[in-house]
Amino acid sequence: MVKTPEEQALWRRAYNYFNQAHAYARDLLLEHGTDLTDHDISTAATKYGTDLIMADIKRDARPHTAVGIRFGISARVGRGTAYPHPNQFHHNQVTRGTALQIAGGVRIGGCGGELYRAFLIHPWTEHMKKVWTVSRDCTQIQKEESVAGVTCSTVAYKIHKHQVDNGTAAYIYHRPGHGEGSEGHQPPYLALGDHTMLEPGMAFSVEPGLYDPENGFGVNWSDDYFVQAKGPARQMSRLPWSEDWCLVKL
Repeated sequence: MVKTPEEQALWRRAYNYFNQAHAYARDLLLEHGTDLTDHDISTAATKYGTDLIMADIKRDARPHTAVGIRFGISARVGRGTAYPHPNQFHHNQVTRGTALQIAGGVRIGGCGGELYRAFLIHPWTEHMKKVWTVSRDCTQIQKEESVAGVTCSTVAYKIHKHQVDNGTAAYIYHRPGHGEGSEGHQPPYLALGDHTMLEPGMAFSVEPGLYDPENGFGVNWSDDYFVQAKGPARQMSRLPWSEDWCLVKL
């Protein structure tokens, strides 16, 4: 559950590649817009990120070299964003007035995690903007509240309280985050029923997602936050959560 300094350094290295691949995917979206499908974004960004990583990895195809490496970018647009983990294949045209999620996972030597950003493509409704804003603000609440010495349930409560207080309770489908490690989803969990105490070196996903199937859109984020000895959690990626980055006009 608690990562060593070496593991944390490798985590950061993995995320440095992830930063670049996500920026590439966003640039692709801005340049080609509605000429793309979500599948186009996924495949192009996955190749770009994989090539970045493998250019730096020494390998000779023998056993025990280039192990524990995994990289993938996924994208889904429109109604497919309205579900936390949809099971359908995503091959849909990018369209205006919809939500778009660019997501994925990265590991080097088994170290790394998730990185999602939730986009709205103009023109969006006031309802879409509100749901996006509430969910985005919860990512910052998680960062500030993930302090060593508090319980996972306390962090989850603060996030869910903000969602409920802002009228989005109907769109909550899952806990705000899970422990992140070599197995992916693992204890402890940022959930109301998990009373594990946060310790420095613990890593969590950042997923205070909100989903509105009736209106055909959802907003989900992720990153990895590391609990620190003092102060708020440390963010692994350098991607913005801002309107300037995520609310786009094509």
